[in-house]
Amino acid sequence: HYSSKLMYLDILNFDKSIIKEYPEYKRIYLRAFFDDEGCVIFNPDKGKFFINGSQKNQDEIRFIQSLLKDFGIESNVYKFVIEVTLNKSILKYDNIIGFTHPDKRRKLLTGIDYYEKRFRKINNQNLKIKKYTLKGLNPYRISEIVNMPPSTIRHRVNSCFKSNKYDYS
Repeated sequence: HYSSKLMYLDILNFDKSIIKEYPEYKRIYLRAFFDDEGCVIFNPDKGKFFINGSQKNQDEIRFIQSLLKDFGIESNVYKFVIEVTLNKSILKYDNIIGFTHPDKRRKLLTGIDYYEKRFRKINNQNLKIKKYTLKGLNPYRISEIVNMPPSTIRHRVNSCFKSNKYDYS
């Protein structure tokens, strides 16, 4: 059994062009990097949930970002840190890359479960608001039905329905 850390250390100085050619190599490389150099930040009280990894080599961070992008996983780079933030990219990361490190895997799944439940509730609320809006009810009447302030109803109608920000289906 070959550990992710040993694999990552072995391939850190390897010709990376071969990694870019094969999706399975990309997955293995990313998993090894984040198992070794990454962490999952999950603090629902502060609204924080993201995956990050750090590396002193800026070229390596950019390479990691390009591999993630190849899988449609958006990320941000801040000097020597790369972050995959709360959006569909975390779900893609989990489905495509994942962790072998048990604590990181557990924390990632806990965070995903928490936010999926939260956004499922928001989606259900938004569907009710949309239904009543399409029926021609005004925000004040809708707020009485769904037990939310009219300002929240107006905000959701003006912003949430025009994007898929809350769509975690």
